[in-house]
Amino acid sequence: MKLTWKQGRWIGLWLANLALIKIVWASLSLKMIGAGYAPTLMAFSRLAALLAAYTVLVQLWLIGRGRWLERDFGLDRLTRIHRWNGFAAVVLVVMHVSSLVAAQSSILGLQPPATFQYILANYEDTSKAFIAEICLFVIAFSSLVIARRKLKYEYWYYIHLLTYIVVLFSFGHQVKNGLHILTFDWFNVYWYALFALTLGSLILYRFIRPFWLWNKHQFRVARVEAESDSAVSIYLSGRNIADFNYEAGQFAKFWFVAKGYWLEEHPFSMSREPGSDELRITPKAIGDFTTKLRNIPKGVPVVVDGPYGRFTPAIASHKKLVFIAGGIGITPIRAMLGALAKSKDKRTMTLYYSARQPKDLVFKTELEKISKDLSLTIVYIVTEGELKGARKDMLTIESVRSDIKQLSHTDFFICGPPPMMAALRKDLMAQGVKSEDIHYEQFSLVKS
Repeated sequence: MKLTWKQGRWIGLWLANLALIKIVWASLSLKMIGAGYAPTLMAFSRLAALLAAYTVLVQLWLIGRGRWLERDFGLDRLTRIHRWNGFAAVVLVVMHVSSLVAAQSSILGLQPPATFQYILANYEDTSKAFIAEICLFVIAFSSLVIARRKLKYEYWYYIHLLTYIVVLFSFGHQVKNGLHILTFDWFNVYWYALFALTLGSLILYRFIRPFWLWNKHQFRVARVEAESDSAVSIYLSGRNIADFNYEAGQFAKFWFVAKGYWLEEHPFSMSREPGSDELRITPKAIGDFTTKLRNIPKGVPVVVDGPYGRFTPAIASHKKLVFIAGGIGITPIRAMLGALAKSKDKRTMTLYYSARQPKDLVFKTELEKISKDLSLTIVYIVTEGELKGARKDMLTIESVRSDIKQLSHTDFFICGPPPMMAALRKDLMAQGVKSEDIHYEQFSLVKS
C-alpha cells in the first residue's frame, strides 16, 4: 500500500523516537558488547527493555483513537499494525528478561530459577513488572485464539483492557531501575513526558471526547425498523444531529446505555449519508449482541465514539468507481452513494451487490432511487432464490470482468465478509489493478 506524506510524518516521528532511544542506549551500553558474556547480555537486556517499553506505548497510540493519527491511517489499518506491534512487544520483553537472567546467573553463579528470585527481591517494582509481563503474554496468546476461532468481539475488547495494567505496572520498574533514565536528567524528563503525552491522549480520545459528544448531541434510540429477517436499522435522534460531522462510509462505536447492553461497545457504519436530523446504523444479527439490538427500547441513551475510517469517496482518484458489497457490507456503500447523489457527482459508477437470497438485499428500494440521480449501474447477484434481472452466481472477479473490460484507472470500494474481500483484492491485483486503487476496511476483531 502506497504511503501518503501524512502517514510518512507519523512514521518519521516513530523512527525519530526509536533512534533517540538507541542513541541513549549506545552512549552507556554499546561499549559492553564484546567485553564478555555477561556484559554483552546485560547490554542487550537494557536495549530490549527500552524498546519493549516504547513498543507498549506505541500500542496505546494505535488503539487510543487519536483523531490525528486515525484520520491519516484509518482505524482499520491501525488495528492491523497494533497486532504486529503487540507481538514485537512480547518478543522484546522475552529478550529483556532472558538476557537479564542469563547475565545475572553468570555474575552470581546461580541457576536461572534462583537468579530470577534474586532479581524479584532486589530490583525495585519488579513484582509489578512481572505482573505486567504476564498480562502482556495473556493479551498476545488470547488474541491469537480469538482471531483463529473467530470468537466474540467482547472477548477481544476485555482482554485488551489489560494493556492499561501493562503500562501502569511496568512504569515504576523502568524509572527506578533503568540505568539510562537514571543517568541522564533530560532523558528522564523525556521518558516521563512520553508516558504523560500517551496517557493524556488516550484519556482525551477514549473517554472524554465520547462523553463530550453525548453532552452536545444527546443521542437516543428513536426507532428500530426491520430491513430483512436478520438486519434492522436503528435510528438515533438527538440535539443538532446534523452538526455531528462524519463522511459517508465512515463508522463509529456505539454504546447503548441500557440494562443488558451497557457493558458492550460495538462499531457500526453509518448507513445513510450526512445531513439528516437522525443517524442510522444497520446491524445484522450475527452474534448475541447484534441479535439483541432488534429489541433495543426506544429512548435508550447512546454514547457515540467517532467517526472513524478512511473508507470514503474522498480517497477516490479516478473518474470510474466500482462498488462491491457482500451482504450487510452494503451499509457504508449505501451512505457513500447517497452522498454522491446529493453532490450530483458525474462520475461513472457500478454497484455489484451480492446476497444469499433476494430478501437479504437491504436498501434495494433506496439504491434504485439513488441510481436515478447518478450515472450508476446496479448489478444484483444472489446465490439462492430468484430475482428478476439478478444474476444467480457467486460474486467473483469474473462477475466484474464480464461488464468492465478495462479495470485500470478505476477505484474499487469493497465491503463484505473478510474471505470475499481478500479473494477480490487478490484477483484485482492479479488483473493489474494497483493496490492504492482498491479501498476496503475490515474489522475481523472489532466488528459484530
